[in-house]
Amino acid sequence: MHAITTGPATLDDYRSALAEAQAELAALKAAKPGKALKAEKRPYVFTPFQAHKVMNDERADLGLPPVTPQMLYSYARKGKFVITQAADGRKQVDTESFYAWMRAFNAKNA
Repeated sequence: MHAITTGPATLDDYRSALAEAQAELAALKAAKPGKALKAEKRPYVFTPFQAHKVMNDERADLGLPPVTPQMLYSYARKGKFVITQAADGRKQVDTESFYAWMRAFNAKNA
């Protein structure tokens, strides 16, 4: 750091002071740890919770009351549609069996 002086300054003095400040700034930026890398997003899994959202969208179009996510987990346990386990351990709904069951269930309750 330079002391502040009240004497005359030349353009070269300002240039050298700017160069020193830029060098200090670059050194500080280099010493500062960079931003942490974002964790990679896990792949999308069509869970019973996601299935409940889809089912409620269709039920709204049909004028039917919404269902709770717990209802879909319950029907999944009862084997109404196929559930597998995703690589990360989440329950994964088979879309074909779910849509077939959902359409039949909604038609029965319409």
